[in-house]
Amino acid sequence: MPVPKRERIGDMLVKAKIIEEEQLQKALEVQKKTNKRLGRILIDLGFVGESVIIDFLGSQLGIPYINLGKIKKIDPEVLRSVPEFIARRHLLIPISKEGNTITIAMADPVDILAIDDIKFLIGECDVNPVVASEREVTAAIEEFYGRSKAIMEILEGAIMGEEGVETRERMSAANLITHFLSEAIKARASDIHIEPYEKELRTRYRIDGMLYEVASPPKEIQKAIVSQIKIMAHLDVTERRLPQEGGCKVRVDDREIDLQISITPTVYGEKTVMKILTPIAGSLDITRLGFEQEALALYQKCFLSSSGFILFTGPKTSGKTTTIYTTLTAINSSEKNIMTVENPIKSLLPGINQQQINLDIGLTFSRGLKSFLSQDSDVIMVGGIVDKETARLAINAALTGHLVFGIMHSNDSLEALTRLINMGIEPFLIASTVKLCITQRLARMICEECKEPYEVTYTALKDIGIKIKGKGKEKVILHRGVGCKSCNNIGYKGRTGIFEVMEINEKIQEAIVNRAPRKDIKEAAIASGMITLQESALRKVLAGIITVEELLRITL
Repeated sequence: MPVPKRERIGDMLVKAKIIEEEQLQKALEVQKKTNKRLGRILIDLGFVGESVIIDFLGSQLGIPYINLGKIKKIDPEVLRSVPEFIARRHLLIPISKEGNTITIAMADPVDILAIDDIKFLIGECDVNPVVASEREVTAAIEEFYGRSKAIMEILEGAIMGEEGVETRERMSAANLITHFLSEAIKARASDIHIEPYEKELRTRYRIDGMLYEVASPPKEIQKAIVSQIKIMAHLDVTERRLPQEGGCKVRVDDREIDLQISITPTVYGEKTVMKILTPIAGSLDITRLGFEQEALALYQKCFLSSSGFILFTGPKTSGKTTTIYTTLTAINSSEKNIMTVENPIKSLLPGINQQQINLDIGLTFSRGLKSFLSQDSDVIMVGGIVDKETARLAINAALTGHLVFGIMHSNDSLEALTRLINMGIEPFLIASTVKLCITQRLARMICEECKEPYEVTYTALKDIGIKIKGKGKEKVILHRGVGCKSCNNIGYKGRTGIFEVMEINEKIQEAIVNRAPRKDIKEAAIASGMITLQESALRKVLAGIITVEELLRITL
């Protein structure tokens, strides 16, 4: 396919008597002010239709039209041959390459400057232009390149700058990190993952506990991004073989935020996780955490007492720390000395003494906890009961008049009690000090803006393991989110706690002391009125707060 002659599409349309010279001049005046493509201006002014331009190019110049909507895949090597900022600048996209000829779909296939740019970038090659609508080209760029316009503007700005290559890369990296942080905060994300692979970077945000892929920067700027993050967190920029962790404060959108940084080496480079440590306790009300009414009353009775051990269990990121932070904030007063030992400190709590463990200097959970006992503390939080010494000290603190909140990363309360026994803690000590065992999960709430009802039969629910009172083909109304702008088209917005609160009453104390099987302890707890994790989740499903899918995800 020969390259079209160096003639503007406007001049060609005038010669073909499709538009008038006056119309062309008016369009050119608009172009000087807006810098838009001439073809787009002619269409926007109503002088010519897009289909007319496409037909004209096909019939007069032999430039074929291609429907980009029917193209489902483009070879990544072909995409990499044309940088995305060039694709966006000239509104084009490479779609195939055979031998020395590359086929480019263009909104303006007679744009010689665009074709020259491509030839300069790729080297010696033949360019085969085909025409596509502007809408189709824009959609294809978004789909196949997968990077946002904002990222491209950052990269293009750095490339067009006058600084040296190293300085431009550093500036791009800094601007990209700020962009990711700003977008993540707007999306209510808790973490940003930047992951290297052989030929690409992948960026993901964790929103309401789930990871979602977002627009990513090019692989070429990977080292600059990681180095800039290391500088922010005061880490060793030259160390690329070992994991590193750190933290920092940054200012994003006129707001100061705390970051926890983790960097670890992988086969294709260093993977980075930036955790956004937002203040989580001050804005929460303990009655809105998700406790069932009966469970909350039981919990309040225990945390308002002056002593005892309240044990929280559940996997990581299940909301245990948030619940305890909210509780500590609720009971904090000038008359109480509240102390915490944590790794890491996830939020700073006004009026509460918080200690960060540091294994490098020997400051462990047990050593920190031991110091608290001589600090005249009233309430103690232990962020990780990980060994016998820490467990023993927590038990002794509860025995000697302290109110102790402890966290164990286990699946449920029964597993946590078993682990305490396996650590060497005598069952009678566990039975006499532990007042509550609370198992927690976090479930995504249905977005209120796009919530819709639907019907399902009781049989269908029973078939997937959900026990609910009802008969056969009778229907129950449930809810789900269909996706909207408010929830970023996810269908979920925000999270709520799902709690199983087991009171260590006399029957369960006796079962623990006698080392009864887990099954017997659970049956005794249910007989005493304990709401199981699945029952708590099911109540929220029927109330239209969470979906059936979330119930299954967190309880099975």
